Amino acid sequence: MSPRPSMDEQLDDATSQLRVVVERQRQDADPSHEDFYAWGWALTEVTARLEHLSRVLAGQVGRYGDARVLRDDEGADPAARLAEARGHLTALESALRAANGAARAYHSAAGHIAVEVDSQREGGAR
Repeated sequence: MSPRPSMDEQLDDATSQLRVVVERQRQDADPSHEDFYAWGWALTEVTARLEHLSRVLAGQVGRYGDARVLRDDEGADPAARLAEARGHLTALESALRAANGAARAYHSAAGHIAVEVDSQREGGAR
């Protein structure tokens, strides 16, 4: 049994896979409406997961110095640095909440797109 991948490896894999599918979509000269709908779901899911992660990390960062003696590599107050980092995560969570709302609205709108089939072209010209 092989060892479980590290968090770094899993994050590298996830971002690499996302990079690949984004590039594939970028290069698609004739995307289908199914792609638009699928991306709506993906954007909704990704923004929701990242919003949740931001909230989790903000809590963890807020408690990080509780059981550790910390230092800052630039000589700043580590507690102040953690408070700053937590503030950024809180702002990110808020921005992702708004992004998720936009993604859900996009997904809903994309779900109403359909392609009318031209029966003359579908069955071949007669």
